[in-house]
Amino acid sequence: MAQLSRNKKIVIFGGSFDPIHQGHIDFIKTIISLINPEKFYLVPTFKHRYKAMDASFDNRVKMIELAIASCSLNGFVEVSDADKTIIENKKKGLFLTDNRDLDFNTSLETTIYFKKLFPDAVIYYPLGSDNISAFNTFYKADTLSEICQIVEITRNSDIVYDSRLAAICINNKITDISSSDIRRGKSLLTPVQVLNYILDNDLYFTKKMHSYLSLPRFEHSVSVARTAYLIALKNNLNPLICFQAGLFHDIAKDLVSSQKISMMKKYYPKYSSFPKFSYHQFLSCYIAKHEFNIDSKKILKAILYHCTGNKNLNPIEKCIYVADKAEPLREYNTKHLLEAALNDLDDGFIQVIKDQREFLIKEKKEYLSNPWTRNMYEQYLNIKENSHAKK
Repeated sequence: MAQLSRNKKIVIFGGSFDPIHQGHIDFIKTIISLINPEKFYLVPTFKHRYKAMDASFDNRVKMIELAIASCSLNGFVEVSDADKTIIENKKKGLFLTDNRDLDFNTSLETTIYFKKLFPDAVIYYPLGSDNISAFNTFYKADTLSEICQIVEITRNSDIVYDSRLAAICINNKITDISSSDIRRGKSLLTPVQVLNYILDNDLYFTKKMHSYLSLPRFEHSVSVARTAYLIALKNNLNPLICFQAGLFHDIAKDLVSSQKISMMKKYYPKYSSFPKFSYHQFLSCYIAKHEFNIDSKKILKAILYHCTGNKNLNPIEKCIYVADKAEPLREYNTKHLLEAALNDLDDGFIQVIKDQREFLIKEKKEYLSNPWTRNMYEQYLNIKENSHAKK
């Protein structure tokens, strides 16, 4: 750990970080702007007293490091293994307090740990309103409040739960998200570097994705997500929304045919006359919403139109349509399609649907038995075709 100037301020912020998300990052930036500390330490919990961790300590540490680097906070914000070290030391008979619980750490022990490292520093210990309301249940709360500055983080400047605490009113907008949302796949509001780590290490929602998808289909979905992210960045779209839509666009693709037919009749009877190859776009929308709890209409609509297309597609819907056809794992050359979309999404989209239509005609594949595709070609290519053409 870095050496600090005398009487300088440091912040220690503990939590499960399972995983770290945008809300944590917003919180960190807000505290930095309000307190102006010399150093900010994130202290992931080694072992939680009340719940099991989904990801290992090492994986959570790595994701924190990736998040810190992605926000250009390296060298100022650091991840600390203090919680792990304290517990390991207690098992060796080295105690910081009279707490003899060998499996779990307390806020007081964490604060003493840093006070020993930086005896001349002023330590700030921020707590959210839920922890503040239970502050009297903390181990030796009075002692804790004497050796560090407990900071209440609240959006209401009139709320002060305890006279020992200094209230700081957060006026900055902090992203409303929980780590459990990411673990379930409901939200992916965390730096893309963290998302890529989650996917590459089969953490959280990826385990459930594997229950739906074969490995090749999973790899295609990840490639579509990453391609959509790049296209979104270049075209001023929300890259994480596009990433999530791309990731789940094919989640129903590998369902057996009989199951797809049954689900279409049950959940989408109005569209059961569409060609069977398009069923998965409807059912992927259904599974994303009901099995992964995704409730973003933008994401669900992009999934819904990714196969057949439709008229009046918005930029996010175009992005997913293009990413699905232009991702680099496709068996055909997609480089020119991706380059076009990166340069201008609308131009890239037109190029994709032109190339796709030419391919379908050449291979004599049926593609016009649904109005959505016909409407798309009529609007964007100025080609009017009837439902009996090119069968």
